[in-house]
Amino acid sequence: AAVLCHVWPRALELTGARPRVFQRDRELRPAIQQELLELVTDLTRHAFVLITADDVDRVDEPSRAFLALLAERATGQRLLLVGSVADDVSSAGFEGLTVLQSKSTPLPLTPLAAAETDRLLLSLFGEAPNVLLLASRLHEVSEGLPQATLQLTQYLLDRDVITWRDGHWVLPSQIESSALPSSISGAMSARLAELDSMSLTLARAIALQGKARMSHEECARLVPETPWSAVLHQIDTLVSTQVLQPLEERYAFTRPGWPALLLSDLPEETKRALHARIAEALAHEPQTALQRAGHLVASGQDEAAIDLLLMHYETSAEQVRQDPGQRFEQIRALPGNWMATVEAAIESEASDFARPSS
Repeated sequence: AAVLCHVWPRALELTGARPRVFQRDRELRPAIQQELLELVTDLTRHAFVLITADDVDRVDEPSRAFLALLAERATGQRLLLVGSVADDVSSAGFEGLTVLQSKSTPLPLTPLAAAETDRLLLSLFGEAPNVLLLASRLHEVSEGLPQATLQLTQYLLDRDVITWRDGHWVLPSQIESSALPSSISGAMSARLAELDSMSLTLARAIALQGKARMSHEECARLVPETPWSAVLHQIDTLVSTQVLQPLEERYAFTRPGWPALLLSDLPEETKRALHARIAEALAHEPQTALQRAGHLVASGQDEAAIDLLLMHYETSAEQVRQDPGQRFEQIRALPGNWMATVEAAIESEASDFARPSS
């Protein structure tokens, strides 16, 4: 309780323990992980423990790291971890996700059958007239994907194709082909078409940034010429159009497919300019030197990227000597084709970075 109270204050109320004081912040996380691990292990001695985590890629990094630790220690325990992750996220290299996958048995989820989509729509609209007709059309477009079905439903609600009148739902007796996109990607494209230019620019910058979650401040740094109130309005716009969703105090894309769609028709010149803007924004975060170098390369500033990497490795030569592979793994996690250019530059200089000065 003296340790767990740092993440669960009620532990003090239940036990009367006094919080343990840590001299260094970096000592707190492993102590919490160890206490939680012992707690779960003790629980498994008395009962079977099931822990579930939906959208593991959207779980905060400390929690994901603990799940990975549990997965490594779960052998022989009465413990079952069940998590979900989208196909296009499972290979994205989220920290902790690789460990979870290596210790797990994958169980691909199949799309809903038509009857299951019927039940989903009945749970939303009850026995409203035409509910099964609507379910049939949505099932056809969504290909049985539950999230896509719900997003298409919201699409029709936003356009008053589905309405609420006099205390009950009114569903259309027929849906014109122009009223419903032919696919979920079509619905997503329609949402982008509704965005104002500044909100669209912010969404594209977030997509290029590549982070799973963005804070208000990080979003604002991507559009430094925009007033704070306008940035908040743009974020609200992206949330209301279901491009972003709030997660705790940060924001993430509602679907893994948004970044690719946002960048699909982006002119290379505009993309380079956004990469340069992101590199400038990352200057406020010294620990992101490798990511910043990648954005510099993508913006055409190869020399600046190499200079940054030289400086980075000169100031962390001891870390490189102790664990050189760690740095290269971080570089390989960079998106797109940045890795090849950046890694080539580092490989040509890496031995000099790690070599002690005479």
